[in-house]
Amino acid sequence: MLTIATWVLFVNGLAWLFDRLFGPSLAVLPDRGVGLSKTLGLLLLATIVWTMAAVGLPISVTTVWMVVAGACAIALVSRRARSAEAGTASRPAVLMAETIFLGTFLAFAALRSLAPNILGGEKWMDFALLNAAMRAEAFPPVDPWFAGESVNYYYFGYFSWGLVAKALVTVPAVAYNLALATIAAQLASATFSLGLALTGRLALATGGALLIALGGSFALLAQAGFWAGHPDLFGATRIIEGAITEFPFFSLTWGDLHPHLMNAPLVVAFLALLLRLTGTGRSHLPTAVLLGVVAGAMTSTSPWDAPPLAGLCACLLLVTARTHTTLARRLAEAAAIAAAAVLVSLPFLTSFVAPPLDLALTTERSSPVAFAFSAGPWLVPVCLWLGWWVVDRQLPEGDGGTRAPAALGRLGFPVGLALVALMAWTIPEIVHLDDMYGPPNERMNTVFKLHWLAVLCAAPIVPLAWQRVLSADRPWRRRTGLLVLGACLAGQAVFPAVWVATQVRAGWRQPTLDGHRYLRERVPDVYDAVTFFRTQTTGQAVIVEATGDSYGFAGRISANTGLPTILGWRGHQGLWRSHARWTGRLHEREEAIDRIYLGPDDDSWRALRHYEVRYVVVGGVERARYPGLDEARWPRFGRLAFASGSMRIYEIVDGRTP
Repeated sequence: MLTIATWVLFVNGLAWLFDRLFGPSLAVLPDRGVGLSKTLGLLLLATIVWTMAAVGLPISVTTVWMVVAGACAIALVSRRARSAEAGTASRPAVLMAETIFLGTFLAFAALRSLAPNILGGEKWMDFALLNAAMRAEAFPPVDPWFAGESVNYYYFGYFSWGLVAKALVTVPAVAYNLALATIAAQLASATFSLGLALTGRLALATGGALLIALGGSFALLAQAGFWAGHPDLFGATRIIEGAITEFPFFSLTWGDLHPHLMNAPLVVAFLALLLRLTGTGRSHLPTAVLLGVVAGAMTSTSPWDAPPLAGLCACLLLVTARTHTTLARRLAEAAAIAAAAVLVSLPFLTSFVAPPLDLALTTERSSPVAFAFSAGPWLVPVCLWLGWWVVDRQLPEGDGGTRAPAALGRLGFPVGLALVALMAWTIPEIVHLDDMYGPPNERMNTVFKLHWLAVLCAAPIVPLAWQRVLSADRPWRRRTGLLVLGACLAGQAVFPAVWVATQVRAGWRQPTLDGHRYLRERVPDVYDAVTFFRTQTTGQAVIVEATGDSYGFAGRISANTGLPTILGWRGHQGLWRSHARWTGRLHEREEAIDRIYLGPDDDSWRALRHYEVRYVVVGGVERARYPGLDEARWPRFGRLAFASGSMRIYEIVDGRTP
């Protein structure tokens, strides 16, 4: 409980710092930007430390706390300027934003405690990158599955959560689950802030916030197994053949700490800041700079979201420029956004080598039924609201109860948001990015990332649809709208209800947020080895362990410690390093590992020295891959540093030759 309380206090402390330093930029919003501050506070810390690392300063716990202390000092002595656009603060809105954040955090912490294990799916990949970020003293971090090379993947999200874990000295296996719970809370509170600005109604904004965090899809209803009492929860996100259609509740409870999930609160924060910038009649350069910082962080966390949202931003800036004067201001704001985005994302962009990608026409399209069951809960409210707006030619205005400026409701922001969602659903049916995946999965990533963005953009429209239905002037419109939206809501409640029931039916255990409980109970020798490396080693000592295909037990030590091994999951490294500069390197490393474990002493020694290996892991995975393994050789290379059960770890001694 102390760890949870400390974590919540730290995140809220960062939110307070952001409010003290940059609150005037968001004071026009009905909740005074409190919902957004939960995301932007952490972004403030991460951006400062990120910038320090970019100029060569070391990253450490001391560095993090020095940044926090410096920000506190500035915040305490500064006097916040009051925004000329801000009215009287809405206390109910502020209290509700705080309640949604804390309540969602506690709810998802409880859900994670039912299934805390960092095992299955791609959790080892995510945990490896989080551990590597926590161990790193400079960036980009060393790739834990490709020793000697930096991570060639989107790592800003891992860097950000690693800072929190480092600052609070939180065990990585606990920090992983706390990060998931916090992302849920950030997403809900940011969506509340955006929804309140759009509708002006506390109840509607609260419903929208809960829906984005707790809503599901209709996919379970399409499963015969569901009606027979055997639902396939994972299959609910694979209903479209050769594609992935995740939604926030699934991602948060499944527990892969992926870039697209870490990016979700930033996406909603970007949208809220864009609404603040374009939804009022005044130019506000500080908001534009802040918007650019968020855009740069989004690009470094999950680049897929950046191009569509950049297009939305450009269009809204253009259409809201009604005179030559406002056009000049909009151009200045656009320049500020672009400059800030480039500066923040530059450390990532200069180190990341993108794989070869081409646009290709889609030949295998989604089944209409599967598409409807997947996207329907979000698509139907968007189409309902957009159609209603086309008929009535007006956008809903706030009722004034929470002082939402009328301009925020009148302009075209919601229309632009709805159109982005529709395009994100439509584009994969026409073209896709031709990446490393072949048929029938060639458009898997395109559907995955764009459908995910569509959900994030559609979620704020749902409260608007409810508002439009509830204010309908004709009874038949109201009844029809309530029936349609009520059916969507009921369908979305199925997945979370079934998920909770499934976890309870699987057996109630002592809840925990320790993602390593399964290691401790099922493979204690591996857990002991991980504990040895975590507590007895520092820096980036290279280890060697058996490699293997993705989703297996290869790379278990590097994944759970962040220490670099010669080659981890081959399949993932093949995706990350498909550029020509790494041609043949994976095979070369795999052969080196084979020589280390089975080759003659001289060949083994040369491979150990070439990759600067310090520790050799010999456990069940290595013995299964190399049945002829001669364990008597290792004392000739070094010393036995650790033993537990069948696990042996040998430390290579400098200067010793076999």
